[in-house]
Amino acid sequence: MISLEKKQLVLIEYYQHNMSQRQIAEKLKMSRNTVKKYIEQDLAARQQDTRNLPITDNYVTPPAYKKRNGKKRALTNTVMKRIREMMKQNKNKREVNMHKQQLKIIDIHEKLLDEGFKIGYTTVRNFVNREEKKEKEVFIRQEPTAGREIEFDWGEVKLFIDGKLRSLSMAVFTLAYSNDRYARIYESETMVCVQDAHVKCIEACLAGYKVYFTSVASLGNQLRKSRSARTLRSFELKFEKYDVVIIDELSYISFDKEGAELLFTHLSLRAVRAATIITSNLTFERWEEVFHDPVLTSALTDRLTHRAHIINMIGGSYRILETKEWMEQSNF
Repeated sequence: MISLEKKQLVLIEYYQHNMSQRQIAEKLKMSRNTVKKYIEQDLAARQQDTRNLPITDNYVTPPAYKKRNGKKRALTNTVMKRIREMMKQNKNKREVNMHKQQLKIIDIHEKLLDEGFKIGYTTVRNFVNREEKKEKEVFIRQEPTAGREIEFDWGEVKLFIDGKLRSLSMAVFTLAYSNDRYARIYESETMVCVQDAHVKCIEACLAGYKVYFTSVASLGNQLRKSRSARTLRSFELKFEKYDVVIIDELSYISFDKEGAELLFTHLSLRAVRAATIITSNLTFERWEEVFHDPVLTSALTDRLTHRAHIINMIGGSYRILETKEWMEQSNF
């Protein structure tokens, strides 16, 4: 499309610089037919204008284009409303950890077709991407000073206690500089609990405890990388100095011989000397499924259980209960 400014340039070059239509087309990189059309329109306007002015109203009239009878718009308000409804259902599913049950864009498109809407996949995809982009939060990057800022908030944690599912409050502190966290569970969120949580957090910070949290898979990968980069000894010294090491999810990832030996060595370094917390949904008898070595598994469990507190948490999954309640409320 030609802008009003470009149309005016055509007329200026023609009348003031006495350029030919061909020269104007080459200079402005336009079609000769387009240049000819605007010059002829102006000449016709001059013949009809009896005022004999240097310029006519045609100079300030934007180029006009005939409206084409295009296809009927597919992305109507009704379609957009229906897509947003399905996106809201996806959001509800994410909140109860039903990520795999979400509708993909192709599923949304197929549902629209089944409901009688005539719309292309690309149109649906572009609309969903635009909507998701709107919902993304914007964060302002900050540079906190060490030891000067700490964030506090309440969270919810659900635990099976005496066979009953209980909803408890968790006071969570996050150090802005290091991103280290401190958490403590309470039965309520009263001012007394708030004050107690702050006191306990400050005491923990002043105590200077160094805590390291990782998953078994992440720790295994880090040990292999350290061995390859010949920095294993440096990692061992660092691993040994933590006051508490928390290793999560011992059961989902199995180890080869090298990985099992590396993990055994590093956990043995901490035996008796410092606290180590390991979470697993397997009983000790089944740990051999992870390490594939009965001798190593026996030695490892022997070291870990020596002077250890073993907490056996038995109960159903609160996520499944929440999902059932949510499905009943949503009429799935």
